[in-house]
Amino acid sequence: MVKIKFKRFYLRIIDLIIVYIAILLSTLIKFDGNIPAELLRIDLLHGIYISFIYVIIFQIFGMYKSLWEYVALRELI
Repeated sequence: MVKIKFKRFYLRIIDLIIVYIAILLSTLIKFDGNIPAELLRIDLLHGIYISFIYVIIFQIFGMYKSLWEYVALRELI
């Protein structure tokens, strides 16, 4: 039981990181690598908020129970 909760915790952390990187990469692609400093600052800050909201919504709707049920951490790495 503890192993499952520990696994789910790591999967949430991995989701946070993936969503945050996706937000930054989308901005990088949009501006062809030349992101204005003000927009980069905003993206860095808002990316954190959006990532946490994403994980909270997945938790509320029970996506972690079904989505990650058969995934091992070894498969993600």
